[in-house]
Amino acid sequence: MVNDCVRIGLKENLTSMKSLSMKAYHQLSAYDAPTYYRLTAISRAAGILRNYRKELKRNRSARVPYVTRLSLTDCYGFRVIHRLVRLPVRKGEYVFIVLNDHTLRTMSGRTEVSDTHSKRSQHLPLKRNCRN
Repeated sequence: MVNDCVRIGLKENLTSMKSLSMKAYHQLSAYDAPTYYRLTAISRAAGILRNYRKELKRNRSARVPYVTRLSLTDCYGFRVIHRLVRLPVRKGEYVFIVLNDHTLRTMSGRTEVSDTHSKRSQHLPLKRNCRN
């Protein structure tokens, strides 16, 4: 989806989120995915296009952007159920991912420090910013 948005943005000479979403949103309906994933792809593509335009001003031989690494940066539709994250794929269809202990602690806001680390940090001198 992101690469399609980048292609549309390059073809139509668009960099803003609004103009890109006006052109690309309906074309992304070919993907059988929730609509909020479209908005995420458009947002990411707008950032990529803006960085590409900046790079073109500095370096005329900048590479045409193309996303190769899959990513999902979104805050909609996710739900944590015990040790699982539920991700919507289609309407009424979900994928579940098992979370490891570190991720669960980070999400809960509690970080555990090992005994050796906490004891050692008590003996370190306090550094202060002093101006002479």
